[in-house]
Amino acid sequence: MKEQYGFTKEEAKLLADAYTKFSDKYSKKSRKKQINLFFSNLASLYNGYSGDDKSFKMMGDNPATDKALKFWEKLGVDAEKLKDVIENQHSACGAEGNRDFAHECAIYSVMANSNLTKVASSMLDNVNALVSYKGDIYSGSMGDDDIRSDIAASNIYYRMLKSKNGSIWEAMNNYNKGVADGTINESEEFLSRYGKGDTAKGMIKLEKEMNHESIATSELSKDVDSDKIKDCKERFIEHLKNELGD
Repeated sequence: MKEQYGFTKEEAKLLADAYTKFSDKYSKKSRKKQINLFFSNLASLYNGYSGDDKSFKMMGDNPATDKALKFWEKLGVDAEKLKDVIENQHSACGAEGNRDFAHECAIYSVMANSNLTKVASSMLDNVNALVSYKGDIYSGSMGDDDIRSDIAASNIYYRMLKSKNGSIWEAMNNYNKGVADGTINESEEFLSRYGKGDTAKGMIKLEKEMNHESIATSELSKDVDSDKIKDCKERFIEHLKNELGD
């Protein structure tokens, strides 16, 4: 948690304790519902990813920030302190070279959601990609922290779904440990999943998805220079290739 996000030991413990209290109450819910409920209420502690933003309300069922605070308070968590931890990490991650924890939480909440609005929207574009790398590209807001978080969050989400003991928190921590000790190549895992085991095919499929435009990409890019979008695409691909060793 410290190496990937920059959390202190105390902050990491607060987050882990929040998961323990959450799990004690909601462990009987399906895996997807656990992921959506837990991470939507974490993401929503940062207003930009909360239900106060209609996109996250519709696609992730994210609550408004005040409702997220009440959710954690009812579980016996210091909600205001948790909110400060989430907001401070989000504000500092770019400058400090860490991944963006709040952004990753927002990605999980949308990926795990399956309400009618998201299902209908997915017929027009890949909503899971839009909340991740594709949204960052077409909004022209892809920093290095976003690139890393977009890749990691996708990998972690599928690991959480397959977690043998059901702990989504442990699945995330095990992944982060693997990244830290070099046993996990994030880009290889990301592209391999896209290409069903073949990273070259994964890259082709990814670029096809990246270049597929829709109503959503038009809305995201309406005030963004086309050169900036092109630059975001190139930097994302370059990062993947460099990490693969191509």
